[in-house]
Amino acid sequence: MRKLLHSLLALSILVSNISVYATTDTRSEEVPLKTIQERIALAEEKGNKYACLEILSTGVKPVNMSADINSSYTQTTIDGKACMQRSANNSNSNMFFNINDDYWSVDTPNNVAITIEYYDCKDASVGVIYQPYGWDTMHELEMILTEGTNTWKSKTFYINDFVTTSGTDIRIRAQAYQASTYGQKPIILGNIFVEMGATEHFLNIHAENGYDGMIYDYGKSDMMTLVCTNTKKSPSKTSIHYLIKNNEGRVLAEETCDELSLGAGETLQKEIKTFVKDCGTYTITYKAATVFEDGTTEEYEQVRDFSIVRTMEEGDERNDIVAVCAHVERFQYGGKATARMLKRIGISSWRGDGNWNNTEVSQGTYKDDAVIADVREYMQEDGVSTMLVAGNISNLYNGGRGDRWYVDTEDALRGYGNFVEHLATLEGLKYIEVINEFNHSGINQAKMSIEGYIKYCKAAYEAVQKVNPEIKVIAGGLAGYDTAFIESFMEKGGLAYCDGISYHPYQYGSFNLATFNSQTDRTNQLAVKYSGETKPIYLTEMGWSTANDEKMNHKGSAEEQRRSFLPQMLVSAQYRGGIEKIYYYSALKMGVGQDDREHNFGLINYRDSINGGSATDSFVTMAAQCKFFAGAIPKRAIEKNGFETVGYEFERAGKKNIAALWTSKANAEITVNLGCASVQLYDMYGTPKEVLVGQDGKYTFNLTDNVIYVEGDFTSFEEAESSSISQDKTSISAIKNDSFKFSITDSKNRNLKVKLDFDKEVFEADTDYELINGTCNIKANTKDKTGNYHISVTVYDDNAIYYIAQMPIKITSEVLDIKMQTLQPNKNDSLHWVTELTITNISNENQISGKCKIVKPDKFKSRERTFTNLAPGDAITIRLNIPEMLVKRPETIAVEVENSRGEITTISSNLDFTSANFADKKPKIDGMVSAGEWNAPLLGEDREEKTYMLLSGAKWGGVSDLSCNMKMLYDEDYLYMMCKVRDNIFCQEEKDGDMWKADSVQIAILEDNTIGIEAQALAFTELAIGKNGKDVTFYRHSSMSGKPSGRLETCEGIVSSVGGFTTYEVKIPWTELLNSDHKAEKGDVYAFSMLVNDSDGNGRRGFICYNDGIGNEKNPSKFGRLQLN
Repeated sequence: MRKLLHSLLALSILVSNISVYATTDTRSEEVPLKTIQERIALAEEKGNKYACLEILSTGVKPVNMSADINSSYTQTTIDGKACMQRSANNSNSNMFFNINDDYWSVDTPNNVAITIEYYDCKDASVGVIYQPYGWDTMHELEMILTEGTNTWKSKTFYINDFVTTSGTDIRIRAQAYQASTYGQKPIILGNIFVEMGATEHFLNIHAENGYDGMIYDYGKSDMMTLVCTNTKKSPSKTSIHYLIKNNEGRVLAEETCDELSLGAGETLQKEIKTFVKDCGTYTITYKAATVFEDGTTEEYEQVRDFSIVRTMEEGDERNDIVAVCAHVERFQYGGKATARMLKRIGISSWRGDGNWNNTEVSQGTYKDDAVIADVREYMQEDGVSTMLVAGNISNLYNGGRGDRWYVDTEDALRGYGNFVEHLATLEGLKYIEVINEFNHSGINQAKMSIEGYIKYCKAAYEAVQKVNPEIKVIAGGLAGYDTAFIESFMEKGGLAYCDGISYHPYQYGSFNLATFNSQTDRTNQLAVKYSGETKPIYLTEMGWSTANDEKMNHKGSAEEQRRSFLPQMLVSAQYRGGIEKIYYYSALKMGVGQDDREHNFGLINYRDSINGGSATDSFVTMAAQCKFFAGAIPKRAIEKNGFETVGYEFERAGKKNIAALWTSKANAEITVNLGCASVQLYDMYGTPKEVLVGQDGKYTFNLTDNVIYVEGDFTSFEEAESSSISQDKTSISAIKNDSFKFSITDSKNRNLKVKLDFDKEVFEADTDYELINGTCNIKANTKDKTGNYHISVTVYDDNAIYYIAQMPIKITSEVLDIKMQTLQPNKNDSLHWVTELTITNISNENQISGKCKIVKPDKFKSRERTFTNLAPGDAITIRLNIPEMLVKRPETIAVEVENSRGEITTISSNLDFTSANFADKKPKIDGMVSAGEWNAPLLGEDREEKTYMLLSGAKWGGVSDLSCNMKMLYDEDYLYMMCKVRDNIFCQEEKDGDMWKADSVQIAILEDNTIGIEAQALAFTELAIGKNGKDVTFYRHSSMSGKPSGRLETCEGIVSSVGGFTTYEVKIPWTELLNSDHKAEKGDVYAFSMLVNDSDGNGRRGFICYNDGIGNEKNPSKFGRLQLN
């Protein structure tokens, strides 16, 4: 799958269909900690049973439990406290604890508190795992992630579903499964204490509605149950006040329940009304104030997520294109609970792990994962098919090298065929995918060739044909969209051994529909080229993480973006065809780390907390798309400006036509002739809004990236001239405590009514207005809140509604919008560069003055520049001079802007000098750099932080050891580059695709100049340039346009090495770097990176890079920008 987590070491961890919740307390107790004796005394005073592990200087002492301490933990003493420290880099990190059943044995859910003492070092983590209903129901609580205070702390987890008759009662694991890229250093643990009957509060309240994850069916009950338990040995009276908010934080309802009386130990249920009908996600905050008869009082509040979702009804079809990846075998949520949630919204298929290494216990003997089998059969009952990934090579066939060490020996291929033959006998299985992300170096660790991969496809295909030809064999499962792999696979005959092609075209942080569609088109073109016909395409992973993982330089998409991207992708793919299924990755969030990319792809929230299993907005928008477009047939389309603004119409048997419309711009107004008198509008969640009456069959829609659905008896579907009603502004940016204006006009000059709906805690305005003779001017004020909101506008009369708009309002605290770029004003003067600021006053009423200056790095600090009386909405451009630099290196520059309100904003940007001048005179490629021959900026790198030493003990020896300067020129046909490398030892004994292992230059380029995180998913061209004997070899490792890897014979170059200097002069056709018909022009900007490899005769010693994204990882988001002057 997207990331293959470590297998559990002692036994397989499985998940069941349990639908329960666990509350966790995040309180940390600073030293001095309570001693074990103090904790025991407190537990006995309350009459609670307990079990513990006490760490003594003489060893560990379990009390009322047995303990299996892993050998990777060693005993030590820190700050005078005896403790256990996990060994570094030891993955075998589980400790197992069983409560003594003869002392404490319960087989029904109980309240329990688990307290872990830990030393708060830096970047370590520990997870607490328990199993409420057997060994296959493991749940991991919220992890402990250390902060680095270097003090002893403790953390207590409160659980309400603990049992002691299920095998291993508790396990402690470091690092925590949820930690992913975080918390990887050794954890230090102190005492562990378990107390039965302990609760965070004396009066416990949790909300439920009878559905997993508090997900309601649209149109059904809006009642919620508050389950209240008095755990104190004293009767109580409780008052509960609750608040319902939508996902913008708008208060929808506020109520107070009648006072509740509970006896000691009593539980009762209180039914409350949510007052919510529309599809979407919500929160209920309930505040409880309790008075006990013994005179004590208690107050607390809890926030619970819930949602309303479009679900399948009798007679509904499943949506053929919509499918989901689900790691049901992991323990973040029950397998059947997950399956039940997915089945209800109408998906057609799910994808799980068919792990060869785990399944084949001995040659020819297979043991299928029990939870996956359970879910597979459960899904089949309602017509949901299963795809299993036949991956993770068995250690029985590769000498025990691990499940990513793929080999194509006869024995391995025979074993794989037998394994696939076994899978093909399983009920409910419709698709088998041959290995996941084989093109990923972390998966294909043995670097098996594409030819080897095709042998695996052949073994799988022949096995399926033998047992069950109805099962489809899907080849690829590629990480990203890898055009070179796809073409090579097809060229070498791979299409003969599969029924479909699959890839994972992730677009991290964005969704570009044009790119998405071009990948489908390119795959179809290649299939026709090599087989004469298209092949069905399966996107077996596609999704967006909502995390900004700064540690891994991974940017996510905010939930308000992802919820739009998902239906855009599904509707577009269904309309255009070619894609058989899209398996969204993934059903479940895998952890609670808000900054961890791998944790935050899921449609359903992580199960550990009070809101476990609740729906995200994206789950709700997927459900709406499933509902509306199941069985729908594409009919007509509106596609504007390269898919910037689109509308797709579909026909549905026995139902009215439906269309989806949206724009990828901030907003866009469009008028569509639908040729019918009225239409029904739905929001992106599937909630019916209003019936809209057209003007001569025309309708004007104010579009955003939030998809809207329009249903009606369309006789037309084409863009038209504007209908009578429109707004002068369809979106607004404002600052808090400001005002803004907009107007509505009607070209028919009618007198109509206008209704505004908005959050009164955010905006201040009238709600009712009138169009007088076709004109209405509206003024609204913002309050003290910031964020993304909207105002609903409805234009109507007593007979009909004529116009509806959702107007996005972005409110910020910053009065100025500031954009920054670096420029070379004069192409003939490469010494002088400037930082250019564009400053816009985004307030609506106030003139703004201010000043700005460069503040970092120190060598670039500049004088202040001022601006005065910048009017609302106006912009000014200011240039700040950068000091002269003979050699230009990539830098990070920071600029400080202070406005007349005293507010200071600091913005940073990568300072990129990478540019090429037009070659008025073509350079001579002869290894001799003549004066004036290379009239271009001198770029270079000679800093230690840009060198990476790879050999053990290797250290950078300074500029003479490894550094480089380069210049670039261009014309419409060629890129010219001169690179002078300082390297005290020149060594190049490698050839072709291995030249990178020795002294050589690598360049990477991408025509799409969307530099930054959005570029992560894009394919790029990478060349290596090296000297082989007297000849110079150009070797293409990858191509952004799908050209094959291999030597390039159309390039020209000379490499000369004299006295510790190596000079590369090269001439490369643009058609080899970019597309086959590419012609370069002044003003073009490309993504670009370069590095120099270094070998002193003992293999690749290291490299120095000018920009990043080639050496440490293949990641175009780290490229710079190559500007053609």
